[in-house]
Amino acid sequence: MIENYIINDLDHIVDPARWVQDCFRVVLDDWQVAALRSNAKQSLWNIHRQSGKSTVAAWKALHLAIYRAESLILMVSPSERQSSELYRKFNAFYDLLEAPPAMTEDRSLSCVLANGSRVVALPGIEDTIRSFSNVALIIEDEASRVPDDLYAAVRPMLAISQGSIILMSTPNGRISHFWKTWDDNVDLATFKAKAGSAWEIVRVKADQCKRISHAWLENEKLNMDLNKYRQEFECEFCDVEGAVFDTDLFKSLINPNIQAIDLKSL
Repeated sequence: MIENYIINDLDHIVDPARWVQDCFRVVLDDWQVAALRSNAKQSLWNIHRQSGKSTVAAWKALHLAIYRAESLILMVSPSERQSSELYRKFNAFYDLLEAPPAMTEDRSLSCVLANGSRVVALPGIEDTIRSFSNVALIIEDEASRVPDDLYAAVRPMLAISQGSIILMSTPNGRISHFWKTWDDNVDLATFKAKAGSAWEIVRVKADQCKRISHAWLENEKLNMDLNKYRQEFECEFCDVEGAVFDTDLFKSLINPNIQAIDLKSL
């Protein structure tokens, strides 16, 4: 158990990053501190493999569940197995705390705390998740691989609650809502959110991580398909393997002066 966990500590309530540092005795990366403190309603985390994305998401979910009573938090992934991995991290950190709210219900993929908060890990099947509403936080793990219809099914769950959503992943080609959200909202000159964008954009490459050596990355570059390496470790969106035409080529051929024909007027 971690000692000196004080649930009524105002500093821990208002500063999730300090709560994590004090409770779990960890040194956080700068992006992790910013992500934990963020109040953005829509966040896209385009972050390299082995960066600690799911760990930060688990901390964020746990802090919200403890300090905001009756919060409903959903963990969505392409498959039930992947959702369960994120939920296991949440549970592992919960078990390290000295005196968190008791669990009044504890199942393999969900729990209910004594303060009324619920955390549910969902399978990646759109038809089975439509019953949830008034959601405080949706965490979409491996978002570049989550089906678009599943993403479309969970977004309306935030309509009444005005809750938050986090899309976190490494890229997986120039397809899916993860790519479209990136493409629509990122200024490619700076890799930051475009002016007026409603999305908070976070991009962290592997060479920015102090825990990963440059020598190891150079070795991986020699042993991986270059596009795979660029996606997994440099957070670049590359065309899917086997694509006949390049996405940028198609974009360059679009003539903005050509207007669509209204077939009804013919």
